[in-house]
Amino acid sequence: MRVEVAIPSYQRAETLHRKTLHTLLAGGMDPGTITVFVADATEYATYSRTLVPGTYGQLVIGRPTLQGARAFIQTYYAEGTPVLNVDDDVSGVLQAVTPQQLQPVQDLVALVEEAFHLARQHGVGLWGVYPVANAYFMQETITFDLRYIVGAFWGVRATHDPAVRVTLEDKEDFERSLLFYLRDGAVMRLNTVCVDTAYYTEPGGMQVTRTPERVQTSAQILLRRYPLLCQWNTAKKSAHAEIKLRDRRPRSVH
Repeated sequence: MRVEVAIPSYQRAETLHRKTLHTLLAGGMDPGTITVFVADATEYATYSRTLVPGTYGQLVIGRPTLQGARAFIQTYYAEGTPVLNVDDDVSGVLQAVTPQQLQPVQDLVALVEEAFHLARQHGVGLWGVYPVANAYFMQETITFDLRYIVGAFWGVRATHDPAVRVTLEDKEDFERSLLFYLRDGAVMRLNTVCVDTAYYTEPGGMQVTRTPERVQTSAQILLRRYPLLCQWNTAKKSAHAEIKLRDRRPRSVH
């Protein structure tokens, strides 16, 4: 199976080179499958100077903003193409081996290919990994109910279906989780795998334009659109508005 790798990136050329590309190549990913999507010609020139030839396949000018980049990537690949989407600041893909220990995934190619095979068997379009790098909370399970599929590392068979196109700039990974769950009746999450990344803190990327107010607005939009599928997460301590996913719709009785 040939899996394409899509990395949207903005003002993080050095971070991308040092973190995500290093992580992917160390895990055995073919650099020829890796496409980096940048916002404009200026960014293209910067990334061309910074990235090392042979550590990636193509550099493509997409659209500005993360939401724009995601929409561009969704239609860039042919329908049905297995695409692994990775953030530009991932410094490791890890697996829980004990409740106290995480270790790097040795064969990233095998992990990703198996995830795509399993998702197809279950008729699931979207799969992902556990959202927090904390072995204590991780479980040796693969779930297919409504779960948050974190935007740092996720797989999808490319689809041009507008029903699963994200519309938000912030909380876009929550929105994507909801859209695929509603379309397919499930999303798949590998709860023993996670990524090492600096949410909200890595310079560049969405941090250039993100504000607490914009995050709050996106959260409120999702709560209005899907009142029975998401709710405020008051237990999580964060400087930004946080929500959690749970299907609270009435179950039909047969």
